[in-house]
Amino acid sequence: MAEILKNDAEGKGYGLNPDVDGQLCEFLDLRSQFMRIMWSTFKKPKATYNLMIAARITVFEKLIAHFSSLQKKVHGFLDLRRKAFPRFYFLTDSQFLEFLTLSNSN
Repeated sequence: MAEILKNDAEGKGYGLNPDVDGQLCEFLDLRSQFMRIMWSTFKKPKATYNLMIAARITVFEKLIAHFSSLQKKVHGFLDLRRKAFPRFYFLTDSQFLEFLTLSNSN
């Protein structure tokens, strides 16, 4: 999935949805927030310091909600693709995404 999002960001769309650009920007913004939090925690690993940072719980709740929503959308997209190609029902979501990525990159 990360490969699909990276390629969409570089303009190599894989036909997920027409509104992927807006969702991708939001995803990348939330991903950068998550990475900043993880980097800050890595630099100062004391739990008392990290628990005292204002709005950290709110940010994590927002991240969880958004990533859950994104996961549901990706799963819905994959179900639509699987209905078109029933022989792919045996693949896991990650395997199917990899297959779609490889088939669209050629």
